[in-house]
Amino acid sequence: MHHEVTNAGDDQNQLSRQCRQSMEVLGVENLTAVADAGDYSEAELAACDAAGATVYVPIPDKHKAVTGQGRLSGKDFQYDQTNDVYLCPAGEVLSACGQPQQKNGIRRTRYSRPASQCHNCPLKAVCWPESGTPRSLYRSEHAELADAHQQRMADQGSARMRQRAGLVEHPFGILKRWFGWDHFLVRGFKKVRGEMSLMVLGYNLIRVVNRLGVGAFRESCARRQQARPVQAVVQLAG
Repeated sequence: MHHEVTNAGDDQNQLSRQCRQSMEVLGVENLTAVADAGDYSEAELAACDAAGATVYVPIPDKHKAVTGQGRLSGKDFQYDQTNDVYLCPAGEVLSACGQPQQKNGIRRTRYSRPASQCHNCPLKAVCWPESGTPRSLYRSEHAELADAHQQRMADQGSARMRQRAGLVEHPFGILKRWFGWDHFLVRGFKKVRGEMSLMVLGYNLIRVVNRLGVGAFRESCARRQQARPVQAVVQLAG
């Protein structure tokens, strides 16, 4: 339906663009998209939501490094939306500090508490980082969207990922195994995009013929040709 070649080193800024372009191809205002964990980004979640796309993307475990050290992770702190504070596992309050700051294009607010109020806490050894600085949490401007997405993944994520595996991996397998295409044969964006377009066209033709049969496919092409408006050609005398 849609494809694009990019030289970006990761997928984190691609999802919303692909959703918008796919909706343009389909002529729709809403879309449900399923992607892998490499596409996850809170900024992209917000961009997809603004574009009218509901997305399902596995959430990378950003707390693994902390929990691997035996320390409390950000998941152990509860956000109180009414008072705009975080509650630590010991029941203490972490309030917003200073002005929000930008990181990777996302505005984040820092939450912490004075070091003097944590010195006698029994959880200090598993809470504070090794640097000995007070524990801080950062909440992004897209946190509510991220929370809603996390709940959506908890409810339907497994089924959506199985569906994705059955749909998305098929083209890759055909292109690599049947077509024997494991790398681009040309260089330069314009040429590479052309090669990619030819491969996608070949894949789509095979799928259509397999689903409709050669006869039905030819009849469909004939009907489309007949339905095209006749264009008058005017030759101007020189």
